Amino acid sequence: MDSLLFEEDIKVSGYTIQFMPVRCEWAYFSDLALKYHDEEWGVPIHDDRSLFEFLVLEGAQAGLSWETILRKRDNYRKAFDNFDHEKVAAYDDAKVKETEMGRKNTVPYGLYVTHGFVSAHLANQTVFSEEDLTLFWDSLEQMFEHDRSAARGLMSTQKLVIFKHESPLGNAPAHKLFDLIDIKRNDRTEGPARSFKDYDITIGNPPAGVEIIEKL
Repeated sequence: MDSLLFEEDIKVSGYTIQFMPVRCEWAYFSDLALKYHDEEWGVPIHDDRSLFEFLVLEGAQAGLSWETILRKRDNYRKAFDNFDHEKVAAYDDAKVKETEMGRKNTVPYGLYVTHGFVSAHLANQTVFSEEDLTLFWDSLEQMFEHDRSAARGLMSTQKLVIFKHESPLGNAPAHKLFDLIDIKRNDRTEGPARSFKDYDITIGNPPAGVEIIEKL
């Protein structure tokens, strides 16, 4: 539609229309993703600092979600002097050691966070029952206990947090609920994390109509 004609129609009708930007679906995953989508994604960059930053972040993403990298971004900036490539190039061996997570084939410990969704509408269509749901939770808890292939090693499910909505349409956006879960490296041990106990996990209060169920 011609934008000028559309503006004239608005003046004649007396309505005020607020235009909402068209965004990719992944942009609504979290506030961080939304900010990145609106302010950085697809925007050309030409300065050395920004180019170096994304070179490092893209390399760190291998096998991880971009959401994970965005959450760790501030820590990367602190570790690499805000991605000042001249300062990084002058690092001595001791400083390089500080920024190491470990050799590629010897990462001390990795904590992965994944998200899933159960649609009430699709569940009704497929006759997905409460019994099926219970079996699904059990499967997530035990998913690594029956397959210890080399690719999985000692991976295990350490925590399962469920957000149960009163309304079939949902009582809160998923990305807002995911943001209630805060994961931080604690200071009870030094050096790289080597156990789930090296992290503190806190869960905020849910909005009305949402129940939090913690398993494990």
